Amino acid sequence: MESHEQFTLWLALSTGGLALLVAAATGFICGIWLGPWWQRRQFSRALKDAALWQNRLLTELEQVEKNCTFALSESQKPFPPDRQNRLEKVQSRLIESLQRLANLRGSHNSSPAVFQFEWMTDAHSASSGLPDRTTFDLNLKHMLDYGTACHTTSALLLVRMDRHDSALRRYGPSETSQLLQKMIALVIRSARDTDLICQFDEQTISVLLPNLTPAQAWRQAEMIRDSIRTHHFLLENGQQEVIVTASSGLSCSQPESNPEELIQSARRALAKAESLGRNRLIAE
Repeated sequence: MESHEQFTLWLALSTGGLALLVAAATGFICGIWLGPWWQRRQFSRALKDAALWQNRLLTELEQVEKNCTFALSESQKPFPPDRQNRLEKVQSRLIESLQRLANLRGSHNSSPAVFQFEWMTDAHSASSGLPDRTTFDLNLKHMLDYGTACHTTSALLLVRMDRHDSALRRYGPSETSQLLQKMIALVIRSARDTDLICQFDEQTISVLLPNLTPAQAWRQAEMIRDSIRTHHFLLENGQQEVIVTASSGLSCSQPESNPEELIQSARRALAKAESLGRNRLIAE
C-alpha cells in the first residue's frame, strides 16, 4: 500500500515537472519566434504615423547605443572570429542605414524651401491699395523663374466676391467697396508672410503662393476661403450683418511653368467655381 502511494506521488511529481518543462519550453520557443514578429508588427503599425514610428525608431537606436556602451564597460573579452565578422557586417549595414535616414531630410522634406527673394511692390492700385496688375505680372514671372531655378512648385489663387453686382445694386458702391476691403483684409490676415496679395482686376484679387506643394497650396486656399465664410460682415452703420462669401480658382505651377498658362488655368478654375454656386474652391 505504501509503495503504491509512493508510486502515485512520484507519478504526480513527474507529470507536474514534465508539464512545467513543456510550458517553459513552449514559452521560450514562442518568445523566440513571436518576439521578432511582434516587433515587426508594432513597427508596421507605427509606420502609419510618421511621428510615432520615428520616435519608436529613435528609442530603439538609443537603447542599442546604451547596450553597446554597457558591453564595452563590462567586458574586455574580444569577439571570436565568426562573431567579429557578424559584428562588422552589422556595423556596416547600420552605418549605411543611419546615413540614408539622415539624408531623408534633403530628399523627402515636405517643408517648403526658404523664400529667398523680395517681392516688387512699388506700384499700387488706387482703389484697394494692393499692388496693381502690372506689379502682379512682374512678381508672377519672378516667382516662376525662382521655382525653375530652385526646382520648387508654387501656386496662384484668384479670389472674387460672390454676387458682387447684386451687392452693388442692394447696398450701393460705397458699402460694397467697404465689404470688399474687409474681405481683402481677411485674405491678407490668412495669408503667409511670404505670400503676395495683388489686385488682379476690378473684382478679383490674386494671391501668389511661393514654395508650396499642390496639397499645401490647397490647404492654404481653404484657410483663406474659410476666413471669409466665417467672418461676420457689418455694413458701415454697424447694425446690419451681411453674408459675404468668395469663390476661388487655384492653379499650381511646376518648374518651367509659363505665367500666361498659369493665369489661364486659375481663371478657368475660378469660372468653374462661380458656376457651381457660392463659396467654392476649384483647383486646376
